[in-house]
Amino acid sequence: MAIFANRLSVALKSHSAMTQLTSTTDKEFLRTVNEWLFSRPEVLMLVRYSRAAGDKSFEFFTSFERLRGRLEELTPETSVTVFRERQLPLRGCVDDEFIGKCLNSVQAGLEFLVVETAPRTAGNESWFHHEAGESHEELREVLDGLRGQPVAVGEYPPWLERSLNVISAYVPEEDGSVSARWIYRKPLKYRPDLCWSRFNLRPLLPNLSGSS
Repeated sequence: MAIFANRLSVALKSHSAMTQLTSTTDKEFLRTVNEWLFSRPEVLMLVRYSRAAGDKSFEFFTSFERLRGRLEELTPETSVTVFRERQLPLRGCVDDEFIGKCLNSVQAGLEFLVVETAPRTAGNESWFHHEAGESHEELREVLDGLRGQPVAVGEYPPWLERSLNVISAYVPEEDGSVSARWIYRKPLKYRPDLCWSRFNLRPLLPNLSGSS
């Protein structure tokens, strides 16, 4: 798949150029995210869990306090990417009208992402379900399976981009050190998140009561 190859190439180039990893406790990182939330109604944060076979979560935040609290829940080496610009702009409960709107707005051939904006729960587990794909047929199929659910839809966020609008950091170890060795170890096996998965039903989050 072309998208897989492109992502892998960019990831390896980013790794070779990387000289220092940013911690989620870094003052500049936190200041930047705080400023974004001060000037915008929300930000999207992509969480990629450490040593979790590609498990990830897409979470929207409307307050810096809740986002910072979420960061404190994550385990060391977890990667987070925060997007300044509004992501997945198509919002609503899935019905025929909403499906038509999405098909008219999302360009065919570009990777899309659908994220439920209300968490699913199973016992003590809570997570935000998401699915992705590339074609309008896949988009229609995904949305048909989510009828009646509140969702956010749009092009897959540019999580490998490094710019003034995308910022990334890693959860530090207890001693404050930052490591991301897990990301580049055996990439074809440890990075299934580099290619899309239409089904992501595994509970990811232990407690999202502090998330928005």
